[in-house]
Amino acid sequence: MYYERQEVLNLRVPERISVVGVGGVGTWVAIFCAMSGVPEIHLHDDDRIEVHNLNRLPFPPENITELKVEVVRDFIHSIRPDAVVFRHPLVTEDTIWLVSGVVFDCTDRFATQRLVARYCAENELEYVRAGYDGTHISVGAFGAWATENARDEGGYNIVPSWVVPASIVAALAVAKAMKYPGLDIACDIGEIGGRSLSDTIRPSPRTQPEVPTGPLPPGVWSTRDMPRR
Repeated sequence: MYYERQEVLNLRVPERISVVGVGGVGTWVAIFCAMSGVPEIHLHDDDRIEVHNLNRLPFPPENITELKVEVVRDFIHSIRPDAVVFRHPLVTEDTIWLVSGVVFDCTDRFATQRLVARYCAENELEYVRAGYDGTHISVGAFGAWATENARDEGGYNIVPSWVVPASIVAALAVAKAMKYPGLDIACDIGEIGGRSLSDTIRPSPRTQPEVPTGPLPPGVWSTRDMPRR
């Protein structure tokens, strides 16, 4: 079966999730949840796929102009045919009641973040905020919604985008919901592990150890043993 090897991990796989904002992060959250065995997935977004989305989404150019919720739904059904996936427009004051289950807030709009977070708090729904700015990632029950002074300039908070931080944030958000509820992180990717990778000194070619030329110990195989053509 799909999930035999994850059973020993004692994951808290929810029966239902809502993904608010199905962009670079939300798409991967939905996919990772489907792959983890979530049977019911609600997708909330009204945007369409544009060419600039394809550097972080696993979809072909043929999907440009299609609704994100429909493309993600079809992708999930291709890998988990039994998953039940519902499509909704992005939440508003009038449609926020459609949000249910474990709620992943992956939106770019500060006003929507505030709306979703407060609704979850008032209705005791588990809330996970996931976002990034360039290589800076944040996952936890917090976000820009926490301050009334956060501005929605043009409706979106446009940030530099790349598939690596998008997928890392999504994976950590799903990990928080299913395995590590205390996980809250806000840092640059290079700071994961407690040390900035930018501070790591890499040896120059002159200081790198030389490749040994003598006989290798018994049982050690090297490309030097390969026959040459």
